[in-house]
Order: sequence, then C-alpha cells, then structure tokens
Amino acid sequence: TVYGKARAIYNWVCDNLSTDNKQDVVGCGDVQYILKHTDEKYYGSADVCNAFVAMCRSGGLPAKCTYGL
Repeated sequence: TVYGKARAIYNWVCDNLSTDNKQDVVGCGDVQYILKHTDEKYYGSADVCNAFVAMCRSGGLPAKCTYGL
C-alpha cells in the first residue's frame, strides 16, 4: 500500500539518518552522497527531508519538501 511504502521509507530514514543541531540546516544537498555514506549518520535537517522525498519519489509515491515556520 502507499502507506506501507511511506512507513517503510520513514522507518529506514529514522534508523539510518539523523540530524545534528551543530550541522548547517541545509547540509550538503546531495542525496546520492547521503545514501552512500549512511555511516556518517548526521546531516542537516533539509538533507534528511530531501533523502526521504527522493526515496518516496523513486518508489512511486508523490512527495515534496516544504520549509517554513
């Protein structure tokens, strides 16, 4: 199901990527790099969001990042 795919991607992102408040919010912006270097673990929050959205899109799920307060 769509929900099942989204939940599986979310769980993977939570298990393998996390943000670091000391990092720049934007981060490197390179999703391929992030997914190849999950051992580094800490990225900017925008990087984690972009990785989630890229993985959703590659799985056929409509997704986009939105930012703001």
